[in-house]
Amino acid sequence: MSLLKSLDKFLDECREKFDYYEQQAVVRCGSSTYKCKSQREPKCERYLSDGDASDAVEGMTSQQTFKVTTFYVIIDQLKNTLVKRIEAYFLVLQIFGVVLTGKIPENLGKWAPNVV
Repeated sequence: MSLLKSLDKFLDECREKFDYYEQQAVVRCGSSTYKCKSQREPKCERYLSDGDASDAVEGMTSQQTFKVTTFYVIIDQLKNTLVKRIEAYFLVLQIFGVVLTGKIPENLGKWAPNVV
């Protein structure tokens, strides 16, 4: 449990270190230009459902676009999945904690009907 919680804190720290990861990528790749800057802009039709979202992305730099549409999405998805897993393990620990830890909890009577 403590390992998962420390991983959760680590993901929080990673989310704030975008600039560090970008610098490391520039060192490895030798280029600081993003792919969207080196390619031509695709011509696609705008739909009514697009709203102002496409206008918001157009006003951003390529760095900001990558940060918002890719980096944050990946980190947030990892964090949400990890939180769900922590909650599931916590429930398992509450139910089967006697077997895993050898300690008898005070509320054993509450969970005993679920185990049998």
